[in-house]
Order: sequence, then C-alpha cells, then structure tokens
Amino acid sequence: RRVHGMTTHSQKKFGGEELIEFRNRFNLPLSDEQATSLSFYKPADTSAEMVYLHAKRQALGGYLPRRETQADVVAVPALSAYAQFALAADGKEMSTTMAFVRMLGGLLKD
Repeated sequence: RRVHGMTTHSQKKFGGEELIEFRNRFNLPLSDEQATSLSFYKPADTSAEMVYLHAKRQALGGYLPRRETQADVVAVPALSAYAQFALAADGKEMSTTMAFVRMLGGLLKD
C-alpha cells in the first residue's frame, strides 16, 4: 500500500528513487548522491531540531536511562494460591503458554 507516494512500514529497503523521494518529502539538505548512498545526516547543534532534542533529554534527566530500584516488597503467595494447575496436573503435559495463563489467572483471582 502506498501513502503519499511512500510505501508502508512493511517495505524493507528503499531503492534510489524512493530515497530521493524520502529526501524531498522531509526536505533533507542532501544531494542526490548523498541520499542514494545513505549518507548520515545530522543537523547543526544550533538547529531547531537539535535544540529541541537536547532540551527533551535534559527534561528527562540526561542522556543515559535510569532505572528506579525502589519498590515495595511483595509477599510471595503460597504455592497453592497460584500453581494449583501444576500441583494437580495428574501427569498431563501442558504448554508453557497455558501454564503461564493459568498461573496468572490464579494470581489475579486475589
């Protein structure tokens, strides 16, 4: 499916003509040669785009992601509360997906 002359997300690669079309659509300051050779484009540090990106990164606390390590301690429920399907399997085999669904269902009943 084509939208505005561009192909949907399922297209894996662009040919030369599509790369030129992409460059034109997004008004990138690249020559035909740079566009078709997939040259990297980085706006100037003082450009509106880079100023915006740097401001957003600073608002998010910097350039490296942080993971919060503080969490409430949750008591581990008794095995019978969430694993009854395994305790009463009677030798029947079960797919891991079904085991997970039943275990999650047991945990959510609470």
